Amino acid sequence: MTVSGLSVVPAKAVLEAAGLKVGESAKPEDIQAAIGRVQEMGDFERVSVRNVRQGDDFGLLIDAKEKFWGPNYLRLGLDASIDLAGEGSVSFRLGHLRTWLNEAGGQWRNRLDLGRINGLSTELHQPMWLNSPLFASAGAGVLSYKKSLYLNGKAVLTGDLKEHRAVLELGAELSKQSELRLGASRKVFRATTSLNIADPLEGILVKDLTLGFTENEVYARFLSDSLDNAFLPSSGQRLMVQLGRSQTDRDPADSKIELRWTGAYTFNNHTLWPALRLAKARSSEGDGASPFEMGGFLELSGLPNGALTGSRLGLLRLAYLNRVSTLDLFGRRLLLGGSLEVGNTWETRPANGYAKDLLTAGSLFAAAETPLGPLFMGLGRTAGRSTTVYLFLGQP
Repeated sequence: MTVSGLSVVPAKAVLEAAGLKVGESAKPEDIQAAIGRVQEMGDFERVSVRNVRQGDDFGLLIDAKEKFWGPNYLRLGLDASIDLAGEGSVSFRLGHLRTWLNEAGGQWRNRLDLGRINGLSTELHQPMWLNSPLFASAGAGVLSYKKSLYLNGKAVLTGDLKEHRAVLELGAELSKQSELRLGASRKVFRATTSLNIADPLEGILVKDLTLGFTENEVYARFLSDSLDNAFLPSSGQRLMVQLGRSQTDRDPADSKIELRWTGAYTFNNHTLWPALRLAKARSSEGDGASPFEMGGFLELSGLPNGALTGSRLGLLRLAYLNRVSTLDLFGRRLLLGGSLEVGNTWETRPANGYAKDLLTAGSLFAAAETPLGPLFMGLGRTAGRSTTVYLFLGQP
């Protein structure tokens, strides 16, 4: 058994994916199944199998035509939001993936952000050997963005934040849908802002403030993901549980736990899309960044991104999708949907219980699958806080 048409993908990887054993006859249904498994690798435009003569014997030849745009893949993304007070933001994203750096299947991922967040990040992902369940990854990046301090959902102080980060992870694939990672990260923050101070003698004085600190964290993360689509799912579930311990150069060590779950259940043209997010840090003291933040589309829609921060977090969401078209005008599916959301963040346990402090929010949106990725257009509202119009296209 041989493979032709390869310039990047190793022949050994194709043969292992095909699963046909050398020296054994293959039935037509076995060959079709093998073609399907090779196509699932995602590296080929076309795959075919035919009989060839090898001396006095006959064998199988797998003819696999690699995608002409590989092994480098680009993805574009756009998100924009504007609230009814006229405050808005726009972000462009460009993602790059280089596959098959080596015969073990190493990958190189890069991402460029421009707009609300300006940043550049890079990551190397390396299996220990071909089809190994064990892998390692290392990444680094720099981000620059404006960070606001919110009070009752309104920004009362805004500064410029620059963040440098480095991450190292070791992981194991427990199944095709689940993995476990152990990681360590280091983040260096530098924030600058200006304060207007009223002086009785000199009038309004502008004072520049600078704050810098470093955060080190170790963590374990379990992920199980069977969603058929990450952004417009119709079936499956996704569960992430992370345990971590972090320490800044200003605060004592702190332990954290976070759970995120979402599921999708479809009946004819109707899809229920629930989600749950819970998080807690042991301590709420210190001058560093709050452990958790929330706000934005489908996370108390209507609030700005990161409008709520705290050492405790709770969110429950129920979204609904209705497939109204399968025409090719926008892609494979055109959907209308809405969501109901309740949640909040807290620094300490509320004296009257968490239920008394819950915020309610909701959204109405249209969504479509397009050649550039999912497209969302919608309106979100958090009761008593703010209303925001959203536009999202693509996800690198």
